[in-house]
Amino acid sequence: MEKINPCALCENEDELKLSHIIPKFVFRFLKKDSFTGRMRVMANPDVPLQDGDKQYLLCGECEKLFSKNETLFSRKFYIPFKNDGFSRLNYDGNWLNHFITSVNWRTLYLDIIGFEENLGAANSISPQQLTTLKEAEVIMREYLLGKRRDIDFIENHIFFFDTIEKVDESLKEMRLHSLVQGSAFGYTCLTKDNAIYTFANLAGAFIVTIIKKQKKEIWKNTFVKNEAGKIKSPQRVASPVFSELFYIAERRDKGFKSMSSKQREQLVDKVKKDPEKFKQSGSYQRWRKDQKIN
Repeated sequence: MEKINPCALCENEDELKLSHIIPKFVFRFLKKDSFTGRMRVMANPDVPLQDGDKQYLLCGECEKLFSKNETLFSRKFYIPFKNDGFSRLNYDGNWLNHFITSVNWRTLYLDIIGFEENLGAANSISPQQLTTLKEAEVIMREYLLGKRRDIDFIENHIFFFDTIEKVDESLKEMRLHSLVQGSAFGYTCLTKDNAIYTFANLAGAFIVTIIKKQKKEIWKNTFVKNEAGKIKSPQRVASPVFSELFYIAERRDKGFKSMSSKQREQLVDKVKKDPEKFKQSGSYQRWRKDQKIN
């Protein structure tokens, strides 16, 4: 279906394409890794999906601008990470910074529209916070278009959620491997002390854009330069943005409880019909990792 509207990035009137908000390669992996070959959204767990969220957002040229670095990230780092775990990431030039900015800019752009629509409602953001988000969106957009050389005060970070063996007692019930490595999501969050982040979980690779940082955050071996650089293990993060995992876990659990008995029975029947396939799936392997956490 043809959509002639201003492109969200270049702002030229053109035919808009259905653009993935989180890159397609993430959903390709999740489908392949899932026992059922489908995905589920916790807001509607009874409907299995074949693909992630797409919006009429970009023109064809801007789609191409993003796709090159998505392919590079997938081939050079994402697939090796999913196959062998994380140890080191060397990148040449600013393409990794460009890739992270491009993914989180899409989320920020759409979130700003939502924030504007709800401005003044209960629990909505303040006009000052909205202004900060809009300023960040312009900086990121101009950087992606090559109109500026950097993203100014904004920081990009990447954190690889690999196999973990020990967590605090309060985190055990979250089933972190299943929660993080088996899902994809992203949004803009604002904390009580006014820190602001836009982030995405790419099924275990967290890409975080810090718009306004809390005073005492720790980000070790995660910062992405706007030039050649390296990310190495071990990584360490202490930031309010990862507290969002509690919210995501709560939504997952509510969604699971709301799944119909018919859907549950169908899933159980599939496991019974091919238990070996289930044991080889990422779904099962993530469950096993969660059982081994101390």
